[in-house]
Formats: sequence, structure tokens, C-alpha cells
Amino acid sequence: MTADRLWQYALTAYGRPGVRRSCLALQDEAGVNVCLVLTAAWLASLGRCCDDETLDRLLDVAESWESVLRPLRQARRALRSRSEMLYARARQLELAVERQLLAALAQRISESQLPAMAPSRALADNLQRLAAHCESAPDQEELWQQLVQALA
Repeated sequence: MTADRLWQYALTAYGRPGVRRSCLALQDEAGVNVCLVLTAAWLASLGRCCDDETLDRLLDVAESWESVLRPLRQARRALRSRSEMLYARARQLELAVERQLLAALAQRISESQLPAMAPSRALADNLQRLAAHCESAPDQEELWQQLVQALA
């Protein structure tokens, strides 16, 4: 499992109808890390179920990057209405940091032996497990369901 394969999967999956909207809503409303969502979906696409131990390690990695990503995201959003050039640069920097985060997540996954499962079942299981760990509010359950459907 390489970082480049995860990055390519993330770009493709994020571009699917409904994925971007659901991911950003979960990020903004519940603080869910989009890279972690895409990593869980990638594992499912490989027919791998993310157990609680691995998910805890991935959550630790993602959380360690949030102190960098959060301010970048805020700066990028603030720049949107002020300077198109600076907005574009901030967006590029944010994407570069997210790529590094995905590489760190891929590295952590390579250290794990994950159980095999049918991809469609693994997707629902991985995202359900992630939602439980993220302590998403019940009103966000529909967003998680929409995300499963968009990624399926």
C-alpha cells in the first residue's frame, strides 16, 4: 500500500458526485478529517476492514496534522474574497499538506495486518467505525449515509 496509490485514490474519490459536499459538511459540522475518511474508503476499495486498533493509530496521525491544517484552511477561506492569487497559493499549500498527511496515514497502514472483507461491506463498516470514533452527532448520520452511497 503506497502513498501514491492512496493519493490517486483520494483525488479520484473526492471528485465523484456527492463526495466533496459530504466530506466538507462532515469536516465543517463535526470536525471530521477528510483525509481520514478517504483513507478508510481506500482501504475498503482494497477489500480491507479497518479494525479499532488501526483506526486509533490513524486518528492519532490525523490529529497530529490538524494543528497545521486547520489554520491553513482558515487562511485559505479568508483569502478567497481578498486575493485570487493568494487563495490559489494557499489552496496549493493545503493540498500539499494533505498529501503529506495521506502519506503518513499510508505509512501507518503498512504496519498493520487488516482483515479482508468484501469492498462494499468494508466501506460501510469502515465509515461507520470512523463515525463512531469521531463522535458525530446523530443529525450527521445522513451525511455519512450519503457519503457511503457516493463512494460505493
